[in-house]
Amino acid sequence: MRLFVTGDTHGRRDIKKFRPEYFPQGQELTKQDVVAVLGDTWIYGSNDPTVNEQLIDTYNGYPWTTAFIKGNHENHPKLNSLPTTVMWDNVVHVVSDSLYMLQTGRTYKFDEAAVLTIGGALSQDRNMGFVGIDWFEEELPSREEIERVFDSLHHMDGEFDYIWSHTVPRRFLGALGLRELIIDPTTKLLDEVFDDGRFQKWFCGHLHRDYNFSPLHLMYNSIQELQTKKG
Repeated sequence: MRLFVTGDTHGRRDIKKFRPEYFPQGQELTKQDVVAVLGDTWIYGSNDPTVNEQLIDTYNGYPWTTAFIKGNHENHPKLNSLPTTVMWDNVVHVVSDSLYMLQTGRTYKFDEAAVLTIGGALSQDRNMGFVGIDWFEEELPSREEIERVFDSLHHMDGEFDYIWSHTVPRRFLGALGLRELIIDPTTKLLDEVFDDGRFQKWFCGHLHRDYNFSPLHLMYNSIQELQTKKG
């Protein structure tokens, strides 16, 4: 298995990163390989079912399997209502046999690599839209999801190869010039995970930039391959 990770795709707006001229490795992949998107895919994000199905068909047409965590700008009720199955040693929501949503707080195993997933973030444009239409309460991790995060930390003795989140731990906001995001409770949760967990690298999206604060990696247009074998 080969494993890649990238940032938000926003429906078709930022999906061009998967074109062969930008992601030539993609042409070498099979459905056994995984490309993970760190939120805001906008799967089911349109009011037009045809637009949604066309986007899903695009993902189905890629030679790899796509996994994604939830962002903030998502149709959360629809995604949460999707059927579930077990993939990569844990529970996922099924969009299609080539497209799966990873649940917040779960630990997934990609070959030998253990990945903790923490989706969601507070939408900064809440005051410009309507709850249940433009944004949803489920954009923030629920109490159940938060408990699952700490259960995973306990079960894995805090040790993971990678952590994937949509937004960033609070401690990095000042250095990024984004102190206004401190009101997002998700950043506090991620700070606690940063303190309690042990990991090689942490990848997140949301901020629409590619930047490294080792071990934190902000992802947007870049696509990075991750090691899935030990040693």
